[in-house]
Amino acid sequence: MSQKSLVYAIPTDTCYGLACGFSDRVWYEQIYTLKGREAKKPTAIVVETLDDIEKIIFITQSQKEFLRTYPYPFTILGKPRKIPDFCDPAMYVFFGVRVAEICLPEDIRQTLTFPIFLTSANKSGEKELLTAHEVRTVFGDAVEILGHESAGRSPSNIFQFVGDTTEIAFTRQNYPHI
Repeated sequence: MSQKSLVYAIPTDTCYGLACGFSDRVWYEQIYTLKGREAKKPTAIVVETLDDIEKIIFITQSQKEFLRTYPYPFTILGKPRKIPDFCDPAMYVFFGVRVAEICLPEDIRQTLTFPIFLTSANKSGEKELLTAHEVRTVFGDAVEILGHESAGRSPSNIFQFVGDTTEIAFTRQNYPHI
């Protein structure tokens, strides 16, 4: 990510998201300020590829294979391998992880350095933003908009695996179970 903007707005397979580098405390805190987000509410982490998930959370090979064919937008919850020093470990007992090669357009992926923090682009408690115009209207020049329109779909399913199995337990379910 370039150093010229505090926070990026990027289109995903669901809505626009606000993003910053994984080690960027100032930008991370700025996302919370921009959204009016509760300080104890964690954000998701996006890794570049499905194979990179194991760098962030503990996951088995069979679970990664399950995710490879999962047909809906997802955020997988898992125990973190390492938490950035500026993040509260009590808040990040689990990381919610999304995968860029699945949820972000290729041209956007090529401009980012992963992993990144990501949360929906909206003011906390308000509807998700689906267009660059909506993002600009709400956040003005406080964000650098990358890309164009999002997919405009429901937010991702959020789930975790039960133990070392591929059985899943949903935290949020917007798409049917397969």
